[in-house]
Amino acid sequence: MSINIIRLYATAICLIGGLSCSAASATTFNVAPRAITEVPDSLWDETLGEDTIGKTRHNYATEFNALKYVLEDRYRGYDDTFRKKWYDHLFLGFGGGLHKDLEYAGYNLSPITMAHVSVGKQFNPYHTVRLTAGLGFGYYEGNKKNYKQWQGSVDWIYSLSTLMDGYRPSRLLDVSTVFGFGVRHNTTNIVDNHRTRYEIRGGVQGKIFTGPQGYLTIEPYVGIKSRHLYNKFGGFYGVNIGMVYYLHNNLSIEDRMRYMKNRPEYVDSTMQWHPQKWRTPWFAELSGGMAWCVGGKGVSPKMGHSTKMSVGRWFSPSVGVRLSLGLTSATWDKTHEAMGEQDEDRRAMLSIPVQDDAVVDLHDMTADATAEALINPLGFMKNYSFDQPFNVALAFGGGLSWIMREQKTHLRTISTFYTAGLHLSYNLSNDLQVFLEPSFTNYNYRIPYRNIDAVKRFNAQRVVVRLGFTAYTRATNYRIRKQDDYEAPRIPLSFGLGAGTMLFNTKKTYEGAAFNYNAQAFVEGHFGKVHGVRASFEYLSINSVAPDNYTGTTEYGTEYTTTGLFKNNYKRGFVALNYLLNVTNLCSGYQSNRMFEAELFAGPALLLSLGNSTEPDGSIKVNSSHTMSYSQRKYNTNPLMGANGGIKIKMNVAKHIAVTLTPQLYVVRYDPNLLGVNMMKLRTFQTLNLGVQYTL
Repeated sequence: MSINIIRLYATAICLIGGLSCSAASATTFNVAPRAITEVPDSLWDETLGEDTIGKTRHNYATEFNALKYVLEDRYRGYDDTFRKKWYDHLFLGFGGGLHKDLEYAGYNLSPITMAHVSVGKQFNPYHTVRLTAGLGFGYYEGNKKNYKQWQGSVDWIYSLSTLMDGYRPSRLLDVSTVFGFGVRHNTTNIVDNHRTRYEIRGGVQGKIFTGPQGYLTIEPYVGIKSRHLYNKFGGFYGVNIGMVYYLHNNLSIEDRMRYMKNRPEYVDSTMQWHPQKWRTPWFAELSGGMAWCVGGKGVSPKMGHSTKMSVGRWFSPSVGVRLSLGLTSATWDKTHEAMGEQDEDRRAMLSIPVQDDAVVDLHDMTADATAEALINPLGFMKNYSFDQPFNVALAFGGGLSWIMREQKTHLRTISTFYTAGLHLSYNLSNDLQVFLEPSFTNYNYRIPYRNIDAVKRFNAQRVVVRLGFTAYTRATNYRIRKQDDYEAPRIPLSFGLGAGTMLFNTKKTYEGAAFNYNAQAFVEGHFGKVHGVRASFEYLSINSVAPDNYTGTTEYGTEYTTTGLFKNNYKRGFVALNYLLNVTNLCSGYQSNRMFEAELFAGPALLLSLGNSTEPDGSIKVNSSHTMSYSQRKYNTNPLMGANGGIKIKMNVAKHIAVTLTPQLYVVRYDPNLLGVNMMKLRTFQTLNLGVQYTL
């Protein structure tokens, strides 16, 4: 009797005070006490004084039942609260995977590389509905015909983890069953060869918690499809790896309390940072580096170059996505080209020396469109911050590529590929990072020729090491609370000089060319802390080696014409007028003491011809009794219109002085006609300048 009275009083105290309390020292709680930040107590007594805590129009404490936490002799667990507003628990998904059909004997369809997007809604702690659309590529091993698959499905997902252990959206691994039905449309590159099929499938989904809005999913499945060639039905299996992004915070009220309770003390102090764990920033990247073709035909790997531009977003501290466009060029084969007189009788009669063969590097160039998932293992750590000095991420994904390979018959074909890499980054300043990223890519392509030897598929591998910069966006709520006052300079001008080297995307090169170099001067005008205008002039000294004709004369006056290697030098200049954007001030807010800044610029450019020169290469052998003559080629000296863009990384070493690093890309519409510089149809000049800038 006395024990029951004590329990009754304990319950009454909990109801009046709005506190979760226990009737005995052995009592435990499965939910942390209510956080008091900006949330009024919904159980206060109107007869008492006003609560001094600031009130909001959102009363998150409704439906809080203190009796749940007054326990008897055994533990009683309760699920987390499931929010039921119509826009809660809406999500987007995307990813990729491998799909394998069990086809009729002799057709042997290769595994299909799939990419998919989805949208879904979780209706209660147990049930979720998802709509998915996908596109895949493969081929038949028997006849090497390309195979394309469009797919759509409706899936029902049932959470086994919630059934067995209660609803908790922050559970590290949530296991669910997946059942669905769908339709697919398959086509090949044979005229009028297509079919529509229906399917049902079942599988298991493992959903890994990565943050308030992000999850990583792994989903193996099996199924049955209709219209299986000569049979009515057929089977298939596969696995998908993807990411799920909830449009709103998916944590329950109880989960939010656990997060807020565990966050570091400095978040609630008077320091200048808001909670970093709630940040899910967008970012942009620009990188370049070295590339090698692995296992090239008859040649050891030789260094090429790669340029890549990316945009992406982190959906949580540990999971993100990145979309990229890139150009990569590397030597895949080495060949020899005969020089000099090839007629042995004529060569003996005129005493013409035998010339050495020219060594030619044949290039393999790819234009890649890539989608990658980013996994940050440090993001799973407690109190992780994007602003810590060092960060690491795993990048893996795939995409489509347009391959341009130089060979006897020029290869131009589409390819699918897989890629994986390691992203190592260091914070230069708030929201500006420098990174190093080694990666490996495997290309799978079919040579689109009709002769019997070309009806094959090929694999090509490439290793790339890129150095680049990342600019993060930071919402206003997460910027430094006290912004520095911007003092506009009396004369808002900057001047700079720089020098460096350049690269080209070419079909092939003859070995032996001299080093290319360039120099640049620029002036900038600033309209506030974000916008500006930039005018620049860049001088380019371009060197190449290429075969050309020359005339030889014997001691008896007999003339003959043959070929040899000549060294060419082209002096060119780019005049550019660009719009200038300070990315760090735009995305992260102005700070007067920031050491590193990034500025983007883009605009029209004009290519000028400043001079040309040609002279014989040292490899040409001439009989001592013969004379040699050659004529200077006529080159296009008309200005060519184009465009340019780049990024300037600025390190402020003094109040008015900064060191700059500027990668820049020029594109011209028409062929500049530079002998020995065998440009692709996309005629690009890529320069890199290290310099100094003075600001008034």
